[in-house]
Amino acid sequence: MTKKAFAEIAISILQRGYVTSDKEPDIREVWYAMDIIRSSEINKILQQDSFLGSEWITTFPDVNVLTDTVRNLKYSNLPAGILSTDGNSIQQVSPVQNEKIHIIQDSSGDDFIYSILPAGKLLGKPSFWREGNKIFYKNMTYPKVLIKMMANMVDLPDNFPVPVPDYQYMMDKILQWFSVQQNQIDPAP
Repeated sequence: MTKKAFAEIAISILQRGYVTSDKEPDIREVWYAMDIIRSSEINKILQQDSFLGSEWITTFPDVNVLTDTVRNLKYSNLPAGILSTDGNSIQQVSPVQNEKIHIIQDSSGDDFIYSILPAGKLLGKPSFWREGNKIFYKNMTYPKVLIKMMANMVDLPDNFPVPVPDYQYMMDKILQWFSVQQNQIDPAP
């Protein structure tokens, strides 16, 4: 089911076929609510068993690796905003045609610390770190990458599949979210 179709079903249920007030949600509000609910559900999963199934992950299979000439670093623009979670929102970065190779996530400037540890053997291997809506690379030789991440619904195209494991559960949560909002009493002007 696409994100647009999902949001339209939620709105039609909430409106019960007609618009009754300014409190009626618009399609973007449904997407924002989905992001809040998805973030909460993902955090619950990560706190319980720390394994997140692929149904929560959005895959972007063809992301360009660009060059920042000022910093002399390779980077990629993230194809969507990151869903706010307690865990690692970027699950995997790999060369486009070889998902078995995982580019390691690290922090910028950690080379000195790692050089004296066993992890120092990873120096010289491709790695990445996130800065805002970009990921920067060290030792990057690939022209394109595949990125698996927990993306915001708002940033995905309308025809994009909704990354949730159970549509009915998510629909129930969204309807509950909006029914609480619709039943709140507006303060007097």
